[in-house]
Amino acid sequence: MFSRRQVAPPPLKDAVKDKNDETFDFACSEKQPGKLFVAARAKIFWGELSSSVHGFLTAKGVPAAVADSKISEFQQERNREIRKLGLRSIFIGLGVGLLAGFTLYLFAWPLDRGSMVLANRGMAAIVVVALYGSWKIGLGLIYLIWPQTVRKSLTDIGESDIFEGFFDK
Repeated sequence: MFSRRQVAPPPLKDAVKDKNDETFDFACSEKQPGKLFVAARAKIFWGELSSSVHGFLTAKGVPAAVADSKISEFQQERNREIRKLGLRSIFIGLGVGLLAGFTLYLFAWPLDRGSMVLANRGMAAIVVVALYGSWKIGLGLIYLIWPQTVRKSLTDIGESDIFEGFFDK
């Protein structure tokens, strides 16, 4: 039958420019094709400071201009993801708050004296749920407006310890 000839991609040696050139793309090197930028992106997404990641990249031989542009690109991507989490948190908080508010509205008019005690106990539980909804809204607003203040990994972002790093300084 027919045999297909396999064509290998051209070697990367031709794609590598002078290392002193500012347009040198370190992702094209043969030894570490893009691994440094993948590691730098991961460090940014884990919440490390930009200066630390800049030092990491420049220590590995990446030009400062390239490192700065990649770091700003990774920071923008991280901020977008945190804003998405903020919007999600706001919508969850609004849903919980509206549901709690509607339920409190229903409990505001008990039918008789015996149901007043039950209504008061129910209202206390619903107020706790409404407070949780307002906490989610506040957390979502922080994530939406100031995503750069969050210094935690995207996977570790939670709602209970948002002020953990603010008071340690």
